[in-house]
Amino acid sequence: MEFTVIARDLGFTEGPVWAPDGTLWVVSITHNAIYNLTPDGDIIQKVDTKGGPNGLTVDADGAVYICQNGGVYGGTPNTEPGIQVWRDGTLEYIVKGGGEFGPDAPNDLCFGPDGRLYFTDPRGDEGPDINDPTTSRPGRLYSCNRDGSDLVMHWIGPVLMNGLAFTPAGDALYVIQTMTPQPIWRLPFDKVTGLGEPVEFCRLMSGAPDGMALDADGKLWVGANHDNTIQVFNTDGSYLKSVPLPEGTNAANVCFGGENLDILFVAGSGAGTVLRAQAEVPGLALRA
Repeated sequence: MEFTVIARDLGFTEGPVWAPDGTLWVVSITHNAIYNLTPDGDIIQKVDTKGGPNGLTVDADGAVYICQNGGVYGGTPNTEPGIQVWRDGTLEYIVKGGGEFGPDAPNDLCFGPDGRLYFTDPRGDEGPDINDPTTSRPGRLYSCNRDGSDLVMHWIGPVLMNGLAFTPAGDALYVIQTMTPQPIWRLPFDKVTGLGEPVEFCRLMSGAPDGMALDADGKLWVGANHDNTIQVFNTDGSYLKSVPLPEGTNAANVCFGGENLDILFVAGSGAGTVLRAQAEVPGLALRA
């Protein structure tokens, strides 16, 4: 795959997501904003969110759901953490953090087969060492209704809980652990009984897993921090290949987009870039 840089100077880029109107949304944690881009990388709109926007997803109507980490990872501190929604020109919170139960620094999110919004909370502790799990608190996995009501904490789990995605069949949820030993976990899912016990699914060959996207066959395409690759894993967890990226890219997250979902977009947090390449297989359409 040959990658082309389509946008530059965007700071700490994260969370690309393809929207129903044929545009791309990306995050800049350090610019405290989300950007709406054309498929070629031209800026259509910048939305100031304050703090530190992190992961993104969109619904079928094009509303953008944002993990607001409150200003960690290079954002502006002392902003309310939670889940924000940008809809019809208005930015609002549907989940607010803090307290014993609320999220401290939401990171990434997706809609589940049950229509609920699932998101991770790595807690945002200052200066965690990815090689030392004692340097941060255990992460948390939540879900809520799409209006933010009925907030449920499903799992108090690994340190630096990060990207997440459901399988095409909706029978399991993958959750990334960026902290050593850096596995990707698989939690079985049933619409009646909910999430089951996590089991280790795979580990990267090198680098630290951050965000991921699934293709239409259910294979995982995982952004590898500190490695300048996208690493691909089969549905049984076996390693398939590494796709090289330009030096310094530091892939934070990836998504499939384009009319046929056959373009792979990459948020290059290390270089402040967004990249694209023609994919060999189409991506899995996001649940909305």
